[in-house]
Amino acid sequence: MHYAAPLLIAGIGCGIVAIFALRLRPAGGAVALAGLMACVSWWCILYAAKITSFLGHQLLWVRLEYLGILCVSALNLPFSLQYLYLPRVLPRLC
Repeated sequence: MHYAAPLLIAGIGCGIVAIFALRLRPAGGAVALAGLMACVSWWCILYAAKITSFLGHQLLWVRLEYLGILCVSALNLPFSLQYLYLPRVLPRLC
């Protein structure tokens, strides 16, 4: 239970990074970074909710948490390719 506070701080921090990344849209990979950080924020906050909830509610938090895990793994490749500026490999998503 004592891991919930650092997870919430990390989730809020990632959310702030996502907002700042959206403000820097012309930079390479900024939009993909914003999406990636939003998903990491979602994952951290829901994981903190899962470990602090009772057993009956944990299944709900796990199911919602998996959306963040899926998005993180799906957005890693577009972010990397946009940051490295490899448009031939992956067309610009935004």
